[in-house]
Amino acid sequence: MSDAAPSHPHAVAVILAAGLGTRMKSALPKAAHPLAGRPMLAHLLATCAAVFGRIVVVVGPEMDGLAALAAPHAVRVQQARLGTAHAALAASDAFGDGGDRDEAAIGQPGDRIRIVNQQVYRNGVPIREPYVHHKAPFFSAYRDNFPMDMAWLDVAPDARRNRLLEKMLTQDVKDGELVVPAGSYFAMGDNRDNSLDSRYWGLVPRDNIVGKPVMIFWSYDATTEELMPGSGAEMLRHIVSVGEHLLTRTRWSRTFKLVRPE
Repeated sequence: MSDAAPSHPHAVAVILAAGLGTRMKSALPKAAHPLAGRPMLAHLLATCAAVFGRIVVVVGPEMDGLAALAAPHAVRVQQARLGTAHAALAASDAFGDGGDRDEAAIGQPGDRIRIVNQQVYRNGVPIREPYVHHKAPFFSAYRDNFPMDMAWLDVAPDARRNRLLEKMLTQDVKDGELVVPAGSYFAMGDNRDNSLDSRYWGLVPRDNIVGKPVMIFWSYDATTEELMPGSGAEMLRHIVSVGEHLLTRTRWSRTFKLVRPE
């Protein structure tokens, strides 16, 4: 690893390595996968060290090997695996009271937010969101119609999350709409049916926003099963497939595309 100073010494990188392999049809933690997980984490650490002034790695419980691999960078443990936003929040004490989330700011200070049957309304106008995915086979009263009473909450209990959520729903809901207060933002993930975003964790303080996506470097057309293989053999087949179809399945229209608001 180079001893050169990082190019962005005041920026922070968060590496989420806490995931289990449940969506990979395997009990093997994705980040500990011998073919991809550990080498990928090592590569990310080396790459981020050249760019970011600070690195925080989030691991799952009983993943001491990954914690050792991440040294000397900061390591945080996600005790309850409740999704990407929750994993990012596990790193919150590295920044203060907030947490980094890769989500879109749907509501700015003063905006009135309401969700009706999965359609997001901002200031009474439906938002056009062509990038959003709705894949859940079931309807959730809380998730798909917001704001709702916490009695309809459809996720496992979490004391810290519930405190933040209760504060937002008690103080910032007026006439059936969430009114975003000064200094805060309402954020939602693109994978709308499987995102623990501001509907569950509350508002994002402005001081917790440390950056924004700038560019899509590479986009590859593959199924979820292909991207998250459940065994070493499936991983090897995926690597071979990428080599064979790199030119034909790369989404060239998205490659090096600048990320702009809709």
